[in-house]
Formats: sequence, structure tokens, C-alpha cells
Amino acid sequence: MDKVKAFVKNNKDVLVLFLLAKIISVVIFLISHHSFYEVLSLYDGEHYISIANNGYSSPMLTAFFPVVPLLIRYIGQIGVVIVNNLAFLVSLLVINKLLTKYYKSSE
Repeated sequence: MDKVKAFVKNNKDVLVLFLLAKIISVVIFLISHHSFYEVLSLYDGEHYISIANNGYSSPMLTAFFPVVPLLIRYIGQIGVVIVNNLAFLVSLLVINKLLTKYYKSSE
């Protein structure tokens, strides 16, 4: 439990930023009056869902890397949302660590 407390203490700013981004996403989702499926299929999501369901049916779709369609096919759209959120959190932690290291070394 001490490791968890230390992690939260050392990364409080990153965790606040992550939670703020998630709150903004939920508010936008609630305001939009669209279904969860419609929100996920915006922009590139439409293409990823098409690839997951039908494969690479046209040459245009080859521009999309197959990891997300494979995840959609095998763990579902909710699973992809969880994986994307974890990736977002890890990227925030890595950026925080890199910036902290860079600015501490430049002092």
C-alpha cells in the first residue's frame, strides 16, 4: 500500500490531468445526445470498426494499422476504450518523467 501512496504522491499532477480529460470526455458525451457506438465511430473509429467487421475491403483502408481492429474484434469496443485509456495514462506518465528529468538536468 505504501508503493501506491508514493506513486499517487509523485504523480498527482498527471493523475489530475488524466481525470480532468476523462471528465471532459464524459461531459461532451452526455451533451452530444449520441449513443456510445456513434461516438466511438467518429473520425477514424468508423474505419477501424469497418476493418474489424469486414477486413480490409478496399485499398483505402490499408492506411489503418491492424492493431485497433484486432482489439475491437477480440476484446470488443469497451475493451478498446480501456486499452486506449491505459495507453493515454502511461503516455502522460512517460512524458512527465521525461520532462522532469530534462528540466532537472538543465538547472
